[in-house]
Amino acid sequence: MIVPDRPSREGCNRLIRMRTLCILTPTNTCGICTSFGCILYDPVFGSVVFQADSENSNGVIFDSSNSAIERQRHMQPDTHPSSGPVARFLEDDHRRLEELLNKALASESRIEQGQYDEFRAGLLRHIGMEEKILLPAAQRSNGGAPLSIAATLRLDHGAIAALLMPTPTPELIAVLRSILNKHNEVEEGLDGLYAICDKLAGDQTEDLIAKLRAAPAVAVLPHSDTPAVLGAVRRALERAKYESLSNSMPF
Repeated sequence: MIVPDRPSREGCNRLIRMRTLCILTPTNTCGICTSFGCILYDPVFGSVVFQADSENSNGVIFDSSNSAIERQRHMQPDTHPSSGPVARFLEDDHRRLEELLNKALASESRIEQGQYDEFRAGLLRHIGMEEKILLPAAQRSNGGAPLSIAATLRLDHGAIAALLMPTPTPELIAVLRSILNKHNEVEEGLDGLYAICDKLAGDQTEDLIAKLRAAPAVAVLPHSDTPAVLGAVRRALERAKYESLSNSMPF
């Protein structure tokens, strides 16, 4: 089946048959996980709802009352005096995620799975904040036009999310870190995503940050190394123009 490189404007229900890797559904075949177009904010439940594959109807609702959210509401003191409030909030989350990954890899002999799962869940929540809150808000403030860098960032998000599904290996972690480093530079740069969003937000800044803070936590499934999953990882990397990194993967 053909998998779209970016979310369709027609919504999840029209894309359920387009199957690709999903880290958060029982079958790993949710329609468009690699673009996070399947994450919906539900105003009734106050949660993120993942629409499941139509053949099994296993939708997953993730509760927003996670301790990780509370920890994020008490961020560290301002370490970015030259950045705007949106940039500071999301850059601080980048640093938090980097610390979690470093802790997971602290031992030379093994990966601490609990820390790595916390990193995976936090990174997916961060991607969800950008996909479902930040980028749509920026588009609305930009006269309805998507930001010029949005498509590239979304392809990156797909590659990053896909890399979180297989069992972590040194080679996989190296690829993941390489993409994250490049991706974070694009977002954190002086003319990057966060700076653009700070400029566009204007008097809506406080409301935007409140929505980012309230983003629900997510839960992740155990790793999977099936041929379908590994093939989906490779395709996600190739769609995001990381062919050389894809070729370095041991599968």
